[in-house]
Amino acid sequence: MKRHRLPPEIVSFTERMLNRRKTKLRFNDYTSNWFDITNGIGQGDPLSMILYIIYDADLVRTAKGKQELTLAFVDDTTFLTIGKTFQETHEILQDMLERNGGGFESLDLHNSCFAPSKCVLIDFMLNRLKERPPLVVRGATINLTPTHKFLGVILDQELSWREHTAYAIAKGACYAMLLRRLTRTSQGVPTRLIHQLYQIVVIPCTLYAASVWLHPTYNSESNAPIQGSIKTAKRIAQTQQTALITITGAMRSSPSDSLETHANLLPGQLLIQRILYNSLLRVLTLPSHHLLNPIVTCIVKQGPVKHHKTTLHCLIQNLVINLRTTETIHPCPDHPNSCTPFTISIAGSKEKAIADFHRCNNHTMIFTDGSSTNSKVGAAASLYIDFIHVATLHYHLGNDTEHTVFEAEAVGLILATQLLLS
Repeated sequence: MKRHRLPPEIVSFTERMLNRRKTKLRFNDYTSNWFDITNGIGQGDPLSMILYIIYDADLVRTAKGKQELTLAFVDDTTFLTIGKTFQETHEILQDMLERNGGGFESLDLHNSCFAPSKCVLIDFMLNRLKERPPLVVRGATINLTPTHKFLGVILDQELSWREHTAYAIAKGACYAMLLRRLTRTSQGVPTRLIHQLYQIVVIPCTLYAASVWLHPTYNSESNAPIQGSIKTAKRIAQTQQTALITITGAMRSSPSDSLETHANLLPGQLLIQRILYNSLLRVLTLPSHHLLNPIVTCIVKQGPVKHHKTTLHCLIQNLVINLRTTETIHPCPDHPNSCTPFTISIAGSKEKAIADFHRCNNHTMIFTDGSSTNSKVGAAASLYIDFIHVATLHYHLGNDTEHTVFEAEAVGLILATQLLLS
């Protein structure tokens, strides 16, 4: 952490957290005695993800030059090399592992062992018949595999995404069938909850990373359908048909468009189009210091391409978004010792709060509140100018079984913003 120039406050906090720690093991009916933790962090520590990224940073920095690239997410690391032949790429890959400051040195320095059984080698090329030699490192042979799952997406050696498309559709169909099992006539889950489960479980699981393996269903300018994804969209629509019958309780022969209207769900093609549009919008609004920003900027300036078209090319070409109408939101993390521009003061009593109000010399003041009374949740905001009440906005969210006071507080801030704007 010191080598990566992290703030000394964070370094000292982490050092104190990793010293003099004890834990115990519990499984079945057995509970062990307390014993010291001499290596690593506590099981289930919420900081484990961030700390492991710092711990693994040296391995990620192995790549050098334009022919090498390192991708990592926590403990899942990938070395990517580019060359004219597989023999050349394998030699570069072997050099990344064995050179000074390479992968093996980082593993030895961090007390991590190299396990060949956990390593996977995949060569990307459109020609299936091209000979692909194995890779030998430290006396261990790493054989090639035609497909591999990386961060939940199945990569095939041709990058055609056929394997992942079939996997995603099968997973979505399995989840849709599980929803049917939950809606039994007696003691089944209510329809309203099944509708929520479909939206928050089935759709995200089926269309996970859809911007990588799916193309838009139609062009936004000409509304012309795109042949590449129509077949996949129809298969996804079949999965949604199963879920729609479960949600509405309709007959299997009911038309899909009518069921989608009654269930308030988008058709399969529009659903895919919306998810891809949102994904592209997030990429286009990244700040300038983000790693993807120069790549996206180059593709936008380059315009339409005919050969070696990537997923980003297809999204930008078919989902027409005017960059002049998009707003880039720059994240600005604060230093732990930075001073906030706001003064926080909590009065000890109601009388003290009233006295603080009269001592305030601000021209404009807005008071907000969110609360729950008699099982009803609501929010309000009042505007005062020169101690004169000007306007009040209030909003009733609903019952406390469906809304929280924290939600009401956020709505109160929205009402305050509306008062400022008006």
